[in-house]
Amino acid sequence: MKKLFIILNILFLSLTYAQETDKLLKVTYVRRALFMPEGDFDTFLYVDGTRSQFVFQQKETTIKDDQGFGLKLNFLKYINDYDSKNQIVEENRELKDGTILYATWKNDIVWEITEEESQMEGYKVRKAMTDSFDFSKEDPNYNGKATAWFTTDIPVQAGPGRYFGLPGLIVDLSFDTTRKGYTLKKVEYIPKDKYHFVPLDKENLVEKEDVVYYFHKNPKKIKEIQKAAKKKKK
Repeated sequence: MKKLFIILNILFLSLTYAQETDKLLKVTYVRRALFMPEGDFDTFLYVDGTRSQFVFQQKETTIKDDQGFGLKLNFLKYINDYDSKNQIVEENRELKDGTILYATWKNDIVWEITEEESQMEGYKVRKAMTDSFDFSKEDPNYNGKATAWFTTDIPVQAGPGRYFGLPGLIVDLSFDTTRKGYTLKKVEYIPKDKYHFVPLDKENLVEKEDVVYYFHKNPKKIKEIQKAAKKKKK
């Protein structure tokens, strides 16, 4: 009986999602800043079938809390595509001078899906964990474990940042050692003509580590690409 219930539930969710195939799934996440909510801002995820695109843009600014404590947020802009069928990630990272880097890689995130369940933002969610990679393990800023709460109510293998591959939409993403993370703000279906997937610029091919860690891994190579791009514009 329990097995039959699970099968029927999956069929119901698949049918519900299929009814929206003439539209795009748009998910808005609040990106939590490092220390203070004054630095929080919205990021956006778009999903069409097995393809998703995440858009992240953090403007360079300085924020202050009520006590006058200041925090500088650096410019950070990137767009990534995820093909969940083939588990391929593609990403453009735009540097401050306008240079655009391109990288592609096989999604190699290994999730540990637990039995722990909860309710978040109106959805039944399950907890999963993996190693974070916003910084390498050797970096003093390494964030430790990443904890994701996902819902199979929305059966897409997508999420914010560079985290993919769970059997449902990521509702919340947090880390062991920092306030940074993502909180679901809004889920909606929009007409496909309201958002067109941004075509990625594949000219300046670099490694995954170069778009994730930027200058931390290969600063000489990045500077050479910037220099060449600047020369080309003249």
